[in-house]
Amino acid sequence: RRLARAHFQAGQFEQSLSIYDALLAEGITADDSVHVARGDALSRLDRTQQAIDAYSQVRRTAAVGPRAARLAADLRFATGD
Repeated sequence: RRLARAHFQAGQFEQSLSIYDALLAEGITADDSVHVARGDALSRLDRTQQAIDAYSQVRRTAAVGPRAARLAADLRFATGD
C-alpha cells in the first residue's frame, strides 16, 4: 500500500490504481481503505463512475464508510447525478 500511495502522491495514478487492483485481487482491503484509495485514483483519472462504484464497495460499518459515502456523493453532485 505504501508503494501505491507513493505513486498517487507523485501523480502516477495509473500505477497507483494497478497496485490497488492487485491488492484487492489478493483479498487485501485493510478495512475497506483500499477501496477508498482506489476510488481516489479513479477520480483523479476522470473515471467518475468507476470511482463511485469503488466508494460504494465500502461497508457502511467500516471506519472509512462515512468518508466513502461523502466522496461518492460529491462525485454524483459534480456530474449532476
